[in-house]
Amino acid sequence: RYFSPDGWADCYRRIARALARDPDVKGVFGTAWFFDPALERVSPHLVYLRQFPLERGAVFLKVETTEGSRRDAVANSFPRRALYEAGKYDPQDYLMIWPRRAMLAWLSQIQVAT
Repeated sequence: RYFSPDGWADCYRRIARALARDPDVKGVFGTAWFFDPALERVSPHLVYLRQFPLERGAVFLKVETTEGSRRDAVANSFPRRALYEAGKYDPQDYLMIWPRRAMLAWLSQIQVAT
């Protein structure tokens, strides 16, 4: 239930609140195959994983993709696996960087709205 748009939004809210309490932390980052923009085509139900932080100030950079990431990307999805085996999808890793300033700006917007 947490691997959902609402679950991830809640996770990012918690991270932003922690960031607000610790001025030494400069932002949030992570690397994953599910930040790959190709998911718009191959798994549109997962687009929120990239779109949510992107629309709130995160940036994404393509990084070297590991074989482990490729395996993970196709492990639990027959459609992605079929596209991969047909040479129509090659999972790629992307680094997400969500700077402190952008994350806290988003947090202040949602706090005003509630």
